[in-house]
Amino acid sequence: MGLPSLLFNALTFPGLLANEVVQGLFEQHFGAPTRRFAVPDDLDEEELEANPGRIQEIRELDDAENPEPHEQVQYAVDYEGVEQYSHLFWLVLGPFFVTSVLALLLFGVSVGAEAARFASRQENVALWLVLFYPGFAVAAHAFPNSEPTNALYDRSETMSSPLRLVGYPIVAVSKAVNALRFLWVDALYAIGLYLLVAIPVGAI
Repeated sequence: MGLPSLLFNALTFPGLLANEVVQGLFEQHFGAPTRRFAVPDDLDEEELEANPGRIQEIRELDDAENPEPHEQVQYAVDYEGVEQYSHLFWLVLGPFFVTSVLALLLFGVSVGAEAARFASRQENVALWLVLFYPGFAVAAHAFPNSEPTNALYDRSETMSSPLRLVGYPIVAVSKAVNALRFLWVDALYAIGLYLLVAIPVGAI
């Protein structure tokens, strides 16, 4: 993860937190299987990016195995291990739908205040930004990451479920978003949701 991405995540951390909370609720509801990994205490994302070879120091733990004193345990959802396609569909795309709707609602507050001349971009830009920010932060983290996206994409290719008609196109878009994140596609999606709310009421 480069410096621009780190700064973006820091500036939009409420949206990142909201996405993690929503994702956790879906994982708990569907009983998502998890895998345990032992990670050296001094190994973080920055260190791993600087020294990719250290990924070999990360090892998966068996159910009864404990980490060494210099290691910490980290958990990861085993999306490939989700048996039912419908469960995998909602685990991957449920948070996307929920956070997108939440962002639309937050943008509705922002646009409503603007339409009422309470927070005009021209007259009170600071207040407008305060009201615009929550919706932007949430929407910017709506798309699923590459691992769950790839799992659902691969499973969708082999399934005949009606959910495939919805999941396949959205997952294809998500894969494109993950590939183009360096172009700030997440931010463009957030702005697009704002325009979806603002244009019909004449706030733009």
